Amino acid sequence: MIIAGPGSGKTFTLVERVTNLIVNHGVSPEAILVSTFTEKAAQELLTRISNRLHSIGSKVNPNALEVGTLHSIFLRILEDHREFTRLKRNFTLMDQFDQ
Repeated sequence: MIIAGPGSGKTFTLVERVTNLIVNHGVSPEAILVSTFTEKAAQELLTRISNRLHSIGSKVNPNALEVGTLHSIFLRILEDHREFTRLKRNFTLMDQFDQ
């Protein structure tokens, strides 16, 4: 977990950590989950990881990484593994307005 203010290098640190895990430690991108607070930050993180991997000549597909907000990641997990829950096929999430 990284907690720091704006401009302190959080994204840079995450990009370097993910790149290090993939390139130097052989960790599969499918085994890495990175969570941020906003979708915009998640997209920026994925873009920077992709650019970093490309700059060092890695052929790894960064789209295999799980990058997103906690809510978006949890929703993907629910959708991918719905058969192990009591959720019906047409389940919907309620936002604050719906609640």
